[in-house]
Amino acid sequence: MKRLIKFLLFTLLALFFFSLGMMAYHNESIRNRVLSLQKISEISLEKYRLGSNAEPPTFQLIIPDSSRITLEECQRNAIRDGILRDENKIDVKAKVVFNRDTLNIKMRLKGDYSDHWSGNKWSYRIKIRGDRRLLGMKSFSIQDPETRNNLSEWYFHTLLKSEGLIGLRYQFIEVIENGTSKGIYALEESFDKQLIENCDRREAPILKFDESILIDFMGINKDQTYSQSNLYKIAKIDVFKSKRTLKNPSLYYSYQKGKALLNGLRENSLALNDAIDVDKAARLFALADLTSGHHGLRWKNIRFYFNPVIGKLELVGFDSNSGYPIEDIYYNKWNNGQLGSFDVGAWKDVFFSDEAFIQSYFHYLKKYSDPKFLDTFHATTSKERNTFLSYIYKDFSRYEFHIENYVANAALIREKITAYEKGREGISTPYLVSAISKKPISLNATNLHLQFRNNSHRKLILLGIYNKGKQQIGSSITSTVSHRKNGQFATPTDIKFNLNSALDSLGISIKRSGNHYVYRGLKIGYKFEGQNDTLFSKIESYQIPTPSLDAIDLTSLNGCIIDSLNKTITLNHPFYSFSSSLITPLGYGFNCKAGTQIELRKGAHIIVNGPLILRGMADKIIKIKSPDSTGTVLIYQSESCSQLNHVNFSGLSGAETFHHLISGGVNFYEADVVMENVKFSLNNSEDALNTVRCNFELNNCVFQTIKSDAFDGDFCTGDINSCRFENVGNDAIDFSGSTISINSVSITDVGDKGISAGERSKITATSVNMNNGELGLVSKDGSLLNVDQVTTNNVKIPYAVFTKKEEFGPAEINLTSFKSENFEEPNLIEYGSLATENSVLKKANQRQVTAILYGKQYGKSSH
Repeated sequence: MKRLIKFLLFTLLALFFFSLGMMAYHNESIRNRVLSLQKISEISLEKYRLGSNAEPPTFQLIIPDSSRITLEECQRNAIRDGILRDENKIDVKAKVVFNRDTLNIKMRLKGDYSDHWSGNKWSYRIKIRGDRRLLGMKSFSIQDPETRNNLSEWYFHTLLKSEGLIGLRYQFIEVIENGTSKGIYALEESFDKQLIENCDRREAPILKFDESILIDFMGINKDQTYSQSNLYKIAKIDVFKSKRTLKNPSLYYSYQKGKALLNGLRENSLALNDAIDVDKAARLFALADLTSGHHGLRWKNIRFYFNPVIGKLELVGFDSNSGYPIEDIYYNKWNNGQLGSFDVGAWKDVFFSDEAFIQSYFHYLKKYSDPKFLDTFHATTSKERNTFLSYIYKDFSRYEFHIENYVANAALIREKITAYEKGREGISTPYLVSAISKKPISLNATNLHLQFRNNSHRKLILLGIYNKGKQQIGSSITSTVSHRKNGQFATPTDIKFNLNSALDSLGISIKRSGNHYVYRGLKIGYKFEGQNDTLFSKIESYQIPTPSLDAIDLTSLNGCIIDSLNKTITLNHPFYSFSSSLITPLGYGFNCKAGTQIELRKGAHIIVNGPLILRGMADKIIKIKSPDSTGTVLIYQSESCSQLNHVNFSGLSGAETFHHLISGGVNFYEADVVMENVKFSLNNSEDALNTVRCNFELNNCVFQTIKSDAFDGDFCTGDINSCRFENVGNDAIDFSGSTISINSVSITDVGDKGISAGERSKITATSVNMNNGELGLVSKDGSLLNVDQVTTNNVKIPYAVFTKKEEFGPAEINLTSFKSENFEEPNLIEYGSLATENSVLKKANQRQVTAILYGKQYGKSSH
């Protein structure tokens, strides 16, 4: 009898563990928990206590029976197929209760593989119906935290955002589904306009490579006929929110441009810097090394935001699978041919074949591997990190977040940087010389016409032209080039070289090196006087390959000084008229002497990837105008601050080129600027001045006879002092997501708003005088506008405070020493927003202010 009982117990235990094993095999969440039993000794009473006392936000899903039946059928089909196909991504109606708000939603199953929907915790994609928002988001996902390695994904995105990159909002909640707790979920933001705006960017399309042919082996690749590399090459390019994108002409236009850039990269027909914001891409790659987030860099996972201002793509990290120790940095794996089969070498070649990207990547590796960097990041995020950990402990008290892995990765990166730099010690660095082709070098050319500059303090001797293998391919010459005199620019020397044979395609091929475009197969040889060593310099080309802009050849422009040592382009003549665009080489600043006049005609632009230095004088004003109202000025991503004094901009317009979609006549993007005594007039653009993601200072500036907005700034910090705004078609001063100080401004004859604070801006203004306008002071969408000593006269609505975009919420305005005369309505105060006038809290008087603004009753139609 005892033997029978033992046999039955053994059989039951065997069946139990077999069933548990089969469940674990089919469900990654269960598998992880089963494996965690091996670490039973690691149970922490402190973690259990923290989890028990944690109070995560509750996310109550109310799913009607009809919707639940549809979801269950989709889940059964996914289990049967082993994958969630599009036909089982069916939206159903439901409700969610969060922070006492009840929101109508559409929801569906999400996640390609069974770890998202085979167990008790199903992953959902959720979209808020109507104009309401949840935590500022319209669409997001909820899923088991283990599908993204628990806290590691939050760490990854928080790190991205701290470094100015696009990162998703990511947090943890307790989900209660139809009254039953499902435990802790991760809430992950979707790729929508709210993500872009929350990361201080303008709304524009987000693109990706379509991965469906990779993940669904029952489809085109059912026999795995195509390798990852081949799938990357044939994958179509998709866009998120395609319905909205295709309906909106501006978004569709941007999508087409972004798609062309991405295809150009894949086909090797575009240089990396022509298509990608290299600096931000280098940051992302370096942070992926620090966090082991390389999974987020795979061609199928990476996302691409098309930045309409600079006309380039920004990489967006996603699904990082991070938090583990690394064995080596990504560059070394690529360089040594050790990339994994899923990495696709052709995709990584796009980046690591570019010298400028590599140098920027190692620059950020140095920054992020410095122990102080992680110490600071961990200190500033410790409170939120510990809170989220307590939420996870509520479900899984044995969870261990290995923060030491990041510290160890940083130490390893420092070792790899040392080895990399030591390996480059034997590589000769460029001497202070430059060789520039005077004109494009064509196929079968038998001579070269170069301009050579010797920026050193020693004479040198030119020896001739050499090929990539440093073999001389032209007749020998012994031309001596004088040294640069102290404190002066180097004198250019024009030299013509005869070649032994006609050039082939390699000789005329151009690549990007550092901040220049150079010829791949050509070098110029030289030696310094008194030395025998032959040195070599690359031959630069100023024929910048832009897809649609007709650029001026700066080397042939009269009075143009190209200073390669100081990286500046200087115009030395008093008058210029351009019908082609003046585009400085990458990293070069632009300046001209006092009194210079520049005309921009037929869509000519001034585009500068460095500081703009325009120092005029009261009696010698620098004037930049466009007689036919087609010219634009764009300064972007400059490391140095631009300086403008006594400058007049007149008749300028916005630009819609292949590269740039910019709204201002004068634009500063990620380029700090100080302006004094600058005048903007007669513009034909959406904004006379547009600043984005930069610091600025305006003193004694004038905006006069402006077609639309005078000064529009997005995500900036700045000061406006003693400025005048006169005869403005729309808004005089309009800021979004910015922190601004305004002092002593006069605003006269404005078609819409005098001062507008939007999208969580914080504006402090003192001494404001406004006459004749539709709306005086406006605070909307989570903004705070504090104004002291303000007077409005003949302004229909002296001030308004309201919500336009639900994701930002109500706003606030505080007015002291406030006077208003001759108005139609004293104010518009929406319920939920706050207004204080001369220390008196004013009562709300409007249910929906937007219903009567933006051209409906007051103001002008919003763009």
